[in-house]
Amino acid sequence: MKERLLLFGDRWSGKTEAEVSILHLYHENELPGRFFVLDTDDRFLKQANPAAHGRVKHYYCADWAAAEDAVRDIVNKQKPGPADWIIVDRIDDLWEMLPNFWTRQIYGKEIDEQYLEWRKNEEAKGGNPLLQDYTFGINQLYFTMEKSLLRQPCSIIWAAGATEVKVDGRFKDSAEIVKMYGPGTASEGVKPAGQKKVGARLDTVFYMEAAAQEKFYMSCRREAVYGRKRLPRSPVTPEANFAKQYLLGVCKYKAIKGKGLGREEKENE
Repeated sequence: MKERLLLFGDRWSGKTEAEVSILHLYHENELPGRFFVLDTDDRFLKQANPAAHGRVKHYYCADWAAAEDAVRDIVNKQKPGPADWIIVDRIDDLWEMLPNFWTRQIYGKEIDEQYLEWRKNEEAKGGNPLLQDYTFGINQLYFTMEKSLLRQPCSIIWAAGATEVKVDGRFKDSAEIVKMYGPGTASEGVKPAGQKKVGARLDTVFYMEAAAQEKFYMSCRREAVYGRKRLPRSPVTPEANFAKQYLLGVCKYKAIKGKGLGREEKENE
């Protein structure tokens, strides 16, 4: 198996719980598989059964440099296999860390210091140099990390926040984004936060939402894998969690002890 998933929604909408449900599926069924988690708010292990922590390699990524170190360790030392998972929670937080990392490397200053210096310089001409860096250098760093992860032979989950879809104005979203996430869709006019192409290289996109009285829902916004049905808006409960509804239900995987998630081979007639 080689899943490529994006889960997006507001904070406390069930994204981390969905990721943890996969970890628990592996743990409870004694399936082989490791979980490499780039965690920007240090909550993954807090929500996971301590008995399952042994199969988790956890990287607390407080800044972009820590994320780069984590990716190098995963790719060069840990070397994920087909039974493993890489989880980035959250990918949009990493994107927001990039401008400050860039200004530290290029100017030796924090981004707020560099911006204030530029604003005070009355002789500055030709626009804000930070914006030029933002549109080229920062994107290159982001895509380099993205490609490094997507080249791995394991499954991947990225979690992201949600932001409003812009249907008009100077910075309006593309027609494709509006069609998938705009007003009137199950996403209720919100899209994944972060770099504007986040999720473009992933196969399946889920919108996670928290409703009143601590009720949680998930709905599939894109399913690019042939033969799979797009899961409609469905309640998420401990008995019907993300792993059970999607991996076991929609994807038709079987928890095969000693082998991992796969499809049972039919017996020869």
